[in-house]
Order: sequence, then structure tokens, then C-alpha cells
Amino acid sequence: MDLFHRMVCIREYAEQLGGNHTIAVALGVGYTTVHSHISAGRFPASWYKALYDLSEHRAVDEPPLHLFSFKQLTPVDQKEDAA
Repeated sequence: MDLFHRMVCIREYAEQLGGNHTIAVALGVGYTTVHSHISAGRFPASWYKALYDLSEHRAVDEPPLHLFSFKQLTPVDQKEDAA
């Protein structure tokens, strides 16, 4: 998914959760921190559980994993080639 579509999805999801201010308060971070991550197109992976809990509280779908900066698994054969 390209950056434009990821940003649209993340902005829509943030609105479903109540907007940037609601997310900032729930996470105990600043509004600009939330805004910066949304503008970048990804939430930090460490926010997943808190946003999952917020989604349950707000009765919206759980956060899509592609909205977060989780590390991707590198196939074992590529690790061996790099060694």
C-alpha cells in the first residue's frame, strides 16, 4: 500500500477513535506527537495495545496491523545469505 492510501486509512481510523486529541489523552502523549505519526502514515508499534483498548472502548474495529511500524520478519534464507 502506498503512503497516500496508508495516510488516508490512518486518518480515518484516528477519527473513528475520536480524533488526535482523544488518542493523545489516552496515550499520555502530546497532540503534535499523534499528528506527526499520522502524517508519517504509521503509529509506533508500542501504541498497538493502547489503541486496541481504545477501539474496544469506542466500539470500533480493532486497529489494522498495517497502520503500525511493526518489524517485518526476514526469511531465514536471506539472513544466511547476508552472513
